[in-house]
Amino acid sequence: MRKLSLFFGVIVVIQFAIQPAQVFAQFDQQFYSGNNIQFSNPTSLRCAPNETLADTNIRFTRNTTIDRIRELLTSTPISTNNDMPLSEVQVAGIMGNMYAESAFKTDAIEVTDREDKGHGLVQWTFGRWDALQKFADSQNTEWTDLDTQIRFLERELETTESAIFNDEIFNNSTQPSDTAVRFRIIFERADPTQANDPKRTGAAIAIYDLYNQSTTSNCVAANGAVAGNLVKTAINFALEQPADLNGQVRNTQADARDTYQEAKPRLNPTVDWTDCGGYIATAMYASGVDMNFPNVWLESQINYIRSNTDKYIVIENPTLGDLQPGDILFTSGHSTLYTGEDTYPSVDASLNERVPSVRSAGSAVWMINNGAVVARIIQ
Repeated sequence: MRKLSLFFGVIVVIQFAIQPAQVFAQFDQQFYSGNNIQFSNPTSLRCAPNETLADTNIRFTRNTTIDRIRELLTSTPISTNNDMPLSEVQVAGIMGNMYAESAFKTDAIEVTDREDKGHGLVQWTFGRWDALQKFADSQNTEWTDLDTQIRFLERELETTESAIFNDEIFNNSTQPSDTAVRFRIIFERADPTQANDPKRTGAAIAIYDLYNQSTTSNCVAANGAVAGNLVKTAINFALEQPADLNGQVRNTQADARDTYQEAKPRLNPTVDWTDCGGYIATAMYASGVDMNFPNVWLESQINYIRSNTDKYIVIENPTLGDLQPGDILFTSGHSTLYTGEDTYPSVDASLNERVPSVRSAGSAVWMINNGAVVARIIQ
């Protein structure tokens, strides 16, 4: 990106695709905040500030790098910030800029013919790049060391870049997108015509939600989506009686529960209203439990679960007594989610036959008798 000041040089955004190809879900802020359907305690916490993952297609999975960046930025008192650490919203804004500048790569170097290139997480340039090298030497570390770069950034915030704390929006906004833009203007000083603010703000929102939305089990969206709780979200998307009760046929959009009619077009629009795997994927996305879960196709979902042993335990040849709430049962042609509820302990859909609804205990028994394997989410 071209900086407005010669001193700060040119920085080129490194493009880095973070969203897996399988996930076709498109999010919309209206899904989270634009309706008045209520299924839970109205005093429950909202899932985030007014912004959510609905605002961005950028997705992150926690890893050691971003965990460490957030840990350092949220735990270190900054003298020019009233001796307080940065807030979660401020950190999300800063990390949104890091993603746009370097994709969180500490060894990122600007691609340019210029001798003075941007380096590191925020692409330090010219005199600031020289200062980073001197700081690393004083710490007996390499300039590519993550902790060194974060400590140097914090030192800048206490000295040459302390003006950021004179900004009312950066200090007081509850929106990660606001702090991302203000950090870009005041700290990065990138040319707004080349800054790609949607990438910065989208990443800031996704980072905020990664640490503050999906991990809050009591966080309830107005439409039935419960952050961090797949079971409650799936129940809230399902008809409260079996879709085929008394021989009924409920297999169209109009037959689906109003919450699912609201959720699926925004979160998982390409799947059929009666697709069993598509229903579970939609609940995954709405709850934030696994944003990388394949949006459709049972074979793809089973392969994904088997290859992600850090997220799932696979139980072969289960019995009914083995099941726990949240377990997903897969056969070669069907999937169902076990909820453990008293009257109807499962929820599922069935392609061309029925929209998502609660199911009797016989559903899980049928699955087990037909060779089901169980996928259990690791908490």
